[in-house]
Amino acid sequence: MPAVAPVVVAPAPVREVTPGALFIADNPYALNHIGPGTILADCYQLQEEIGRGGFSIVYRATEVYDQSRQVAIKRIPLSALTPTQVIDATETFNREIAMLTKFADTPGVPRFYGHLTDQENWYLVMQYIEGDTLEKSLQKAPGGYFDEEQTISIGIQLAQIFDTLHTYQPPVIFRDVKPANIMLTPARELYLIDFGIARNFKWGKARDTTPLGSPGFAAPEQYGRAQTDRHTDIYGLGATLQTLVTGRDPLELAAGEPPRNPQAPSLSLRAILDDMLAPDIAQRPIDMRDVQARLELMQPRHATLGPNNARKGDRELLFATGLSIAVAFYIFISLISVWLGFFWFANVAITVGCYGKWTAKLPRIWQFPVFIGREIVKYLWISFFILSIALWLMRSTLHLP
Repeated sequence: MPAVAPVVVAPAPVREVTPGALFIADNPYALNHIGPGTILADCYQLQEEIGRGGFSIVYRATEVYDQSRQVAIKRIPLSALTPTQVIDATETFNREIAMLTKFADTPGVPRFYGHLTDQENWYLVMQYIEGDTLEKSLQKAPGGYFDEEQTISIGIQLAQIFDTLHTYQPPVIFRDVKPANIMLTPARELYLIDFGIARNFKWGKARDTTPLGSPGFAAPEQYGRAQTDRHTDIYGLGATLQTLVTGRDPLELAAGEPPRNPQAPSLSLRAILDDMLAPDIAQRPIDMRDVQARLELMQPRHATLGPNNARKGDRELLFATGLSIAVAFYIFISLISVWLGFFWFANVAITVGCYGKWTAKLPRIWQFPVFIGREIVKYLWISFFILSIALWLMRSTLHLP
């Protein structure tokens, strides 16, 4: 019988921490008693603890030489972790640095300012996001839930943020979409705040190396069934929106807890949530753009577009269209001054009529084209007003009929 070669067990790979500024505290006691008032690296003074979870504690801090400048500092206390946890924390630390650096200046992703280390702790220095997580906002909401319009609006904005991650090369999968990892600012802006388990998608890989995710919000493939991809974040977003509109997280609903929201989601919202939460990846929406488009069809048009909350490109297009039409009309009527009053009256009548409440009574399929027409007319009104003043001054100055 041939000799069996001995099995050699390779040691676990050593994960090195990305080098950062190293500072040594004069008082070793201070390293184990870090909190509000502590000054790090002569640069940042911790003001208050604002959150904790996993391996980290997050503080609001200010710059020592400019107290008006605030930052968020995530601290990982190594001395409180087991050797296995240190390995996991190291991987999380490096991954978050890489992701925040990669998406610098990306809407919905906090800016990354740097990192620090000492003998006992690692620190990430990031943009301070004023506001609350969606989890806390939900707890403060009347009744403990968000209404459907609010939920849809949040879903649209998050779909845009995740689409940016998914269309990056290589695509980035967040993998931990849940209310606790999303900040909502007083200006109603949303930010993803924990990239600790985000990963780059790798073509041809059968499954993730390590199953990671939050129970209830993690898709079935996150438990080792397949490699996570954009559909994984679609599942997490679906679970998050369901939590917001019902006031119950997925585990509570699975246990039979009734929704806190007395009004059931509309059929259209229920349909897209069911698709997003499908166990089979193939049954979910194809990508975040598909999710965004379907949510936008459900949102009242006055809330999705308009001069204050339409995207900048939409406003510019509508204004340019209105201005072009106005210029064309004025070139024509400048030759026939008697029609000036007629067009002025017609413009006022159309503008007032299109802004009446009757548009809300139209079938939904007609609301969008009417809305676009209404926006063009509105900017037409602005253009008419400006150009009519100019035309009146020109006629008065030149004594034209």
